[in-house]
Amino acid sequence: MLPNEVLALKGLKVAVVLAIALALLWMSRREPDLSRHPGWGMLLTGLFIVLFGDVLNLGFGDGRHSLWVAPFPEFTEVTRYGAWVLGNLLLALGFWRWLPLVRQLKQAQAALSDANEALEREVAQRTLELKRANEQLRHDLEERKRTERAMRHMAHHDALTDLPNRALFRDRLSHAMAQADRYHQRLAVLFLDLDRFKAINDTLGHNAGDQLLRIAAERLKGCVRECDTVARLGGDEFTVIVEDVEDRQAAAVVAQKIIDSFSQPFTLHGHEVFVTTSVGITLYPDDGEHLDTLLRNADAAMYRAKDCGRNNYQFYVPEMNTRARERLLLENALRRALVKEEFILHYQPRVDLRSGNVIGAEALLRWRHPERGLMAPDEFVPLLEETGLILPVGEWVLREACRQNRAWQDKGLPPVRVAVNLSVRQFLQRDLAALVASVLEETGLPSSFLELEITEELLLEHSAANAAALNRLRELGVHISIDDFGTGYSSLSYLKRLPIHTLKIDQSFVRDITLDSDGAAIVSAIIAMACNLRLNVLAEGVETEAQLAFLRAQGCNEIQGYSFSRPLDAEAFERLLREGRRMHLLQGLAGYYVNLMPFANPTSRH
Repeated sequence: MLPNEVLALKGLKVAVVLAIALALLWMSRREPDLSRHPGWGMLLTGLFIVLFGDVLNLGFGDGRHSLWVAPFPEFTEVTRYGAWVLGNLLLALGFWRWLPLVRQLKQAQAALSDANEALEREVAQRTLELKRANEQLRHDLEERKRTERAMRHMAHHDALTDLPNRALFRDRLSHAMAQADRYHQRLAVLFLDLDRFKAINDTLGHNAGDQLLRIAAERLKGCVRECDTVARLGGDEFTVIVEDVEDRQAAAVVAQKIIDSFSQPFTLHGHEVFVTTSVGITLYPDDGEHLDTLLRNADAAMYRAKDCGRNNYQFYVPEMNTRARERLLLENALRRALVKEEFILHYQPRVDLRSGNVIGAEALLRWRHPERGLMAPDEFVPLLEETGLILPVGEWVLREACRQNRAWQDKGLPPVRVAVNLSVRQFLQRDLAALVASVLEETGLPSSFLELEITEELLLEHSAANAAALNRLRELGVHISIDDFGTGYSSLSYLKRLPIHTLKIDQSFVRDITLDSDGAAIVSAIIAMACNLRLNVLAEGVETEAQLAFLRAQGCNEIQGYSFSRPLDAEAFERLLREGRRMHLLQGLAGYYVNLMPFANPTSRH
């Protein structure tokens, strides 16, 4: 190797060792903890001693392979080799002392690698959890939106029928009125409710009533167009908005379609019942320009339809508002009538067709109105039912009838049985038997002289509760009769299951028995059936000799009607008993009779 190449290699070695030493010094400044390690100092010292030897080797030698000629070659040679030996020894010792730290570094590196892997796994897990959380959040947001939509729907729709409720109906009516103004059109508002719904609700139960409302809602929706609105305001009240009607006839067509749809029977929990509807109609803008005015007018027209016999429609006319105000005044006066003792009872005699004797009476309610005079029950009893006053007024009727009957007996008059009508709401009282027992005890009337009349509506549902209530009344010794038999939902099975004593044939059958062969056949069948079941039979509304003769020939037990007497006040009925007046009957199937109490022509059974 040439001398210059040797010098270059020696210089390179010195440069490398110096660079390593400087690098270690720089690392000592950056990492003070390394400089405090024992091996670190040995490494640095060894490097600098080796560097010293390399510098001697480069600078001083034989002159051919060094920069200068050494003045003391032997000493220089010994010093150089000694520096290499000592430096390498220190390097070896330093590395030996450094080995544990290297191992620790490897362990730390391995731990760091494990930590990185664990961190990556944790990051992956957290990422997955975050993804799931995002999905759950997205699901919760969608669910919240669905809930909000459902809440908005519930806020504007009836929960039972899913029809628009009052709030949404008013909003749609307002919009329809604006549209009608814009396009110069008419619209019709129909207000309707279900006739005798309360009777269905009370007899078959609220579940059946709810089912009836749902079916009614579906039928109503089937009677109108998609652009029209059917809403339920509450209870059994429904409203219909019919947009863009040309005239009254177009609205009447819709109303009649609704009435026809209700003519089909409703099946409620296995019972087939017939429910009609009364419809009131008002037109916009003909009958009013304000929303509340239209509703008020349609409501008044609906009540007019009820007054006209139900199951029909009526258009609003201004006179209806006057009737509505009168109805309100009548209701207010009715609420005060019981306190002011304005109610009285009249008694219509019941005559035994075998003896002609008066054996009982039906107590009939009258109202001595301070301005309108004596009012028949047809004029105010429906209001009693609607307002709930039928319960306190019915209790008063029961107590007064028992008190009066006991008073007649205390005067030594012939004992008679007094019949008191019970409404559905009265019968369904939980404490009815206890109330009757309390009244009998209070008045001192023997229970055998009290008869309670119920309607067939109560027997729609042969529930254990109804049967138990009738049995408790029978245990008291009270007689039970079915009023207006044949006009309701007759089911002959209850006649043998329930404790019933008397069937009262409705006057609608009696009226035509001498004119209509079908009516006569029905009455004959009822009497024959009652006789076979050992039930007493009473015919209501008997007014002519021919009717009386027919009933006697068929074996009817009792009659009640103007053929013998109209309803009498307590004093007149007392005179009748005191004088012993009776119906004189001739023998034979003709059933001829002589009435000893002539009265004016009848106007009403009640």
